[in-house]
Amino acid sequence: MGIDNADPNTWGDWVADVEQPPEQYRGRYQLRLADAQALIAAGCPPPPEAPQPPPPSTPPLPADTVAPRLVLGGSLRQSRRASAVTVRAQCVTEACRVDASGTARIGGRKRQLKLGRASASAAVDQAVVLRLRLPLAARRALRVGRTVRATITVTARDAAANTTIRRRIVRLGG
Repeated sequence: MGIDNADPNTWGDWVADVEQPPEQYRGRYQLRLADAQALIAAGCPPPPEAPQPPPPSTPPLPADTVAPRLVLGGSLRQSRRASAVTVRAQCVTEACRVDASGTARIGGRKRQLKLGRASASAAVDQAVVLRLRLPLAARRALRVGRTVRATITVTARDAAANTTIRRRIVRLGG
């Protein structure tokens, strides 16, 4: 057939020769030439490329399994006028949440008394002071000159829920 690649009027015949539709539809390809050219001008998706291997990814960071390093400070002997026991807590290696609880024992007695609770958030290497309220019986015993021994338990927990527990004994009065 006389198809001229330079003449757009013959391109519909060329498509019909390639597609080989039924005779009654051969002329319809030329009618859609403008639509085809608009699609081409708008840009075709890029041809599929050979599958690329995935880019080398950095290995995932290992899960945090190291507990924070907790350092306790503050006076080991505190005043008989104190209404609370204070302890200083510091997470040295990473930010953490510190919670403190404890018990107190009045000198010469076996019964343990629960102290109040305290908690705080601490940034890396930031010290926080935790105050645990003494129960009324312990405050009264201190007023009359007895000694009170408090055992403080401080728990430090990092963002990955790793925990460190430290204990400190503080003597009040006497």
